[in-house]
Amino acid sequence: MGRTKGKAVTGPVNGVTLNGATVALPGTELTTGRARVVPYVPSDAPEGAKPPKAGEKVTVIPREAHVRSTPRRLDDLSNVVGAVRRGDALDVLERLDGWVRVGEGRYVFAECVR
Repeated sequence: MGRTKGKAVTGPVNGVTLNGATVALPGTELTTGRARVVPYVPSDAPEGAKPPKAGEKVTVIPREAHVRSTPRRLDDLSNVVGAVRRGDALDVLERLDGWVRVGEGRYVFAECVR
């Protein structure tokens, strides 16, 4: 949590003053008047969720890995929404019980990346 122009900013969602209006930016903190994105685990996050290291990237290991809409394997593959290929670099948004969230509603099995 940071300060800007003498006003304290608190909570997991901080406010940024932009043209006189306060704008909420999830996962930010203010430092000397500038907003920067910082990883955090929201209070309503599922148990086991961990924030990634700042700027963490992973690389896909197998020739191809499924991207799923939920962090679980379903026998009918109904939650498969895409694929990533060996060598693809992915930004880690969250780690959750053996899964890596790489986008909104996009999960890759953690054993498929390093």
